[in-house]
Amino acid sequence: MGKAPAGARAARRGARGPEHPVASAARRMAAGTRGVFGVGAEVARGTAHGAGRISRATLTTQLEEALRTDIVAGLLEPGRKLRAADIAALYGVSPTPIREALQRLSGEGLVALDPKVGAKVAAITLDDARDVFAVRLMLEPRALELSIARGDTAWLADVAAALEELRARTATRGGSGDGTRWREAMLESAEAHRAFHWTLLSACGSPWLLRFLSILYGHSARYRMLLVRGRDRPSWVHEHELVLDAARRGDARAAVRVLEGHIDAGLDALVRSYGTPMAAAGHPLASGRKK
Repeated sequence: MGKAPAGARAARRGARGPEHPVASAARRMAAGTRGVFGVGAEVARGTAHGAGRISRATLTTQLEEALRTDIVAGLLEPGRKLRAADIAALYGVSPTPIREALQRLSGEGLVALDPKVGAKVAAITLDDARDVFAVRLMLEPRALELSIARGDTAWLADVAAALEELRARTATRGGSGDGTRWREAMLESAEAHRAFHWTLLSACGSPWLLRFLSILYGHSARYRMLLVRGRDRPSWVHEHELVLDAARRGDARAAVRVLEGHIDAGLDALVRSYGTPMAAAGHPLASGRKK
């Protein structure tokens, strides 16, 4: 892995576009701004859910991002009806951008649109989780292979920094329940986890591949947020360390093997949580039915 020209490195980072603001997630989180899936400390505290986050500029895009954030974080729960009047009041917007924002999120599978009943937050089921993780297994290893082949020393430094942030965020999370600090810690840990994965794959050189993975990560994050609320709250930091070690050696085969095991372990943990008291107590995954 030679050092890529500055222009190539800039092009690689620029390929992520405005939808993929992950490489500097740690810096944004430290600054209190929006994180990997748009969740900042203000969301964790519950003050950003709704009004106050939408300005007049690029209104539809901002509303889309705010709704996506709250769906992924679970603040808008699966099956919840998304009435235009409620959204307008909750986010402090006029009805004009709501339809387009919901249509965009429907295209990502985060919102279900029905001509008869209107819009709802998409349901989450074990079958959907299996599908999401299976497609990740198709795409993510290839992106990792490309990143290792194309990545330079600056990329490795970015990945190492993302790993350090993941360690720090995982170490500070603790306790249980739905308290403010606990929820903030869980969101920050989830952001750091996704930031590591995104930085790891950012050198693949394929904007299309990154775009598809961005959608998959949004859905994976929904399930991960369910996991961290249960008794089984894995960190998997060691697996991330092994991936980085293999990347430093240029051993794509070893890195892919660890990554595939890591994705499988995430789904296995989700399936195990299926039988916990949490699932039996009306958890959205308990039956796979819409709430």
